[in-house]
This record gives sequence, C-alpha cells and structure tokens, in this order.
Amino acid sequence: MSGKIAIKKLNPHPKNTHYFTDVDGEKYEEMKRSIETHGIRDALKVTTAYTVVSGHQRLRIAKEIGLEAIPVEILDVDEWEAEYLLIAENVERRGQAETDSMKKSRIAKFLQEYWGVQHGGERASGQNGHLKTTADIAESIGESEKSTRRILKLNDLIPEIQTLVSDKKIGTTAAEQLAYLTQDEQRALLDAKGDISGTSVQDAKGYRSQAKEAEESGEDFAEKIRELEQKITDAEKRADKAETERDEIAQKEPEVQVERVEVMPKKKAEELQSIQQERDELEASLSRTYSRLQDLEKAKRSQSQVDQSPLFDILRTTSVLNGYLKSIAENPRYADDLAGYANDETLSKSIAELSNLESLARQTSSLLKREETVILEN
Repeated sequence: MSGKIAIKKLNPHPKNTHYFTDVDGEKYEEMKRSIETHGIRDALKVTTAYTVVSGHQRLRIAKEIGLEAIPVEILDVDEWEAEYLLIAENVERRGQAETDSMKKSRIAKFLQEYWGVQHGGERASGQNGHLKTTADIAESIGESEKSTRRILKLNDLIPEIQTLVSDKKIGTTAAEQLAYLTQDEQRALLDAKGDISGTSVQDAKGYRSQAKEAEESGEDFAEKIRELEQKITDAEKRADKAETERDEIAQKEPEVQVERVEVMPKKKAEELQSIQQERDELEASLSRTYSRLQDLEKAKRSQSQVDQSPLFDILRTTSVLNGYLKSIAENPRYADDLAGYANDETLSKSIAELSNLESLARQTSSLLKREETVILEN
C-alpha cells in the first residue's frame, strides 16, 4: 500500500544509527537541493507501525525544509524482517554498507545471524529460498572474506572500545587484537589505563600477552597492566630528568677547566702501552711501504723489484694487526675493558680508523686482484 502520510506520524528505525552514519557535506546538500526542486520522488518504505526502514535521509531533509506530508510505501513485515530491509535497502541505495568499521561489523553480524551463516563460513539454514555463506556477507559489506572474518571479531569489544573504533581513535587491526581479550579483561585494561586511544597493533598484542601470562600465573590482569604502566612512566621520568640535566649543563659556562685523568690498573696500562708501541711501529712500516710504492711507480718492473715488493711489508704489517684485532674480537671482555678505559675522543678515533682501514683494505685488495689479472695476460 502506498500514498502520502503526515511527517509527524513517522518514526526513524531505532537501529538506523546503530548500523549507519548520517549523510553529510556536499552529498547531503545535493540531496536537499533535489528535493527542494523536485520533491521526494522515491517513496519512503515504512512498516505498518510507521517505522521507517528506508528513507531516513529524505525524512531529515523533509523536516528541515518544512514539508508536512511525504509519499510512503507501507510494508507488512515483522521486526526481524524490517531490520533486514533497513540494512539491505540502505546498502543498495548508498552503494556500500558503511565506512565506520564498527557499524560495518554490526551489519556483518546481523547478516550472519539472519542468513544462518556459521562461524566457519558454511550455512546452517537459508533465507529467501537460497543458502548463504561468509562470501555473501563479504560481498554485502564490500570486503574480502578474510577481512570480513576480522571485522566480525570487533563485535566482541565492549561498548566503550567500540566507541573508540567508531571515532577512529583505535585502528581496526589493533581493535581486532583487543577483541581477543575477554570482556572482563577489556574492562580491566580500561580501568588500569583510563584511556587507550591511540593503541597500536603492537600495544594490543602486548596486552594479549600480558593477559595470557596473568591467567597462567593467577595474577590480576589489571594490576599487571598498572605495574607495566608504572614502569613505563618511571622510565619516561628518568629520561626527562636526564634530558633536563643535560640541557642545564650545556647552558652553563664552565668556571673551572678540569683535565680528565684516566685511571686504570697497571697491567691494563702496560698492555695499552705495548699496543701503542706496536701501532707506532706499524705506522712507520706503512710509511716506508708507501714511500717504496712511490719509488716503484717511477721505475720499470723487474724480477728483482718483484722480490723486493712492498707487499712483503704490507703482509707483515697486516699480519701483526690481524693478530691484535683477532685477540680483541675473540675476547669481548677485553674489548669492553679497552673501551671502558678510553676517553670518548680516543674511542671515537679508534672506531673511525678501523672503519677507514676496512675501506682501504677492500680497495687495495681489489686493485691487487686487477693487477694480477694484467700480469697473467702478459
């Protein structure tokens, strides 16, 4: 049955905002201009109790522009069927179920129940003459089957967290992880933290892990979260304090210049002195090698020159250096001692020299290989 009915007799469906977000912005203004110019051309669909199942945005506009009566089509359906039509009609008219992940999750949940689709994706019973699966739900909400199963999980969130998802204060993936917590654990989490806006996927997985540990150990989950939060807060305070102290020191002009004196055990001092002496000898040997390389560059190659090649000096030098580096590399504690007794400047220069040595060694090795190839071709 169809005809016109007074607007004051019509009632929005109580689940409309539960499943759908009102149209706004330019799209709403476009609909409004069309109705102002041409009137409502598509009748609203309502139940025999005058509950709107399709046409909530048209009803909003009609009230806003002052219409007193609008065309309707009256459907003789029960509440269950009316709720299904509310979803089906809106999805068809809008071209998609909903952009709000939480509302999309509720739509998927209703369709799952209405079509009798079991959690495994099969169907327990059929509606409207044919059986449905998770693939049909996915098609209705515009998602893949895998994504639909994840979205359905959001229905296990408590209302407070569902609101955060709708307000985009928690992402869908992080919210799905939180949904694996029991409702008591979710409430305990809110009680412990107060606000979980901005929870990352990593955070949510961490809460799941904490909940599992609490369950296995018999600890209170909320208390465990509070302890974790306190540790984080304390660490942040210590970091802030250290940062503040560093800034204060940097701003002060030193009144007295104090020369830093390094103190170390006698044995370590002797070892370092020995290493420094060897380093000086290596530097002298490398200097001689470099000088001989320059001389050889100006002379023709001969067998005698090959026999006296500076490579022998390089070989000796690198062998000694490799021995020291190997002893340090194989004994991390010795390396820690060396670093611990050196000032920042010495440590920084040592690391830089080793890095430079590695680069030069690679370049020299590459050059030697190329020269060897030329000799073989001759």
